[in-house]
Amino acid sequence: MRKKISILTVILFLTVGCAVKPLPPTKRYRIKSDDIKIKSFSKPVGCDSINISFVDSDDKIMSKDIIYVKGLEKNRYYFSKWFETPNLMLTKLLFQSVKKSGICKNVYYMMDDLNPKYTLNSKILEFDQVFDNNSSYAVADILFYIVDGDSNIIAEKEFRVFKKSPSNDAAGGVKSLSSATNDIIEKTLSWMRNSMQRANR
Repeated sequence: MRKKISILTVILFLTVGCAVKPLPPTKRYRIKSDDIKIKSFSKPVGCDSINISFVDSDDKIMSKDIIYVKGLEKNRYYFSKWFETPNLMLTKLLFQSVKKSGICKNVYYMMDDLNPKYTLNSKILEFDQVFDNNSSYAVADILFYIVDGDSNIIAEKEFRVFKKSPSNDAAGGVKSLSSATNDIIEKTLSWMRNSMQRANR
């Protein structure tokens, strides 16, 4: 009797084990910055130094989850994640882009204990892939403001960009969000230059 029970237990274990499918591996994505067109500004705009502060957002954006929106609900992809939070990736891209542009002589990366001439603060208001019927698109909405050494806001600007996703999945969302981010960075560089020129007249 015991032998029959043991055999049935083994058969049941093997049957259940075969029925359970292994979970797919999690894919990690970065914001691709290859398409950012950085215009080099040779003429000085009176900016000796600027600090690029950490890009702020609410808690839901400040995670490695890739967010998509269907109707009124926000969801996340379970097996697709950001390699780093959008906040950290955008902070790095802003630092690299501002440094390459030559807008300011010295560019600092999250050095909030310094007292540079200017500080670039920013906050992500929206960073989603939105589904609409049989298509999807990215929405990137970021608020920027430049603060001088006396903590006065000398300029403030919000950039909101929409980009169609090439596919209705996480990979398509990443491509469209990357494209939207690149557009915003290009616009931000021109806005920064013009704002600091006006402030130093």
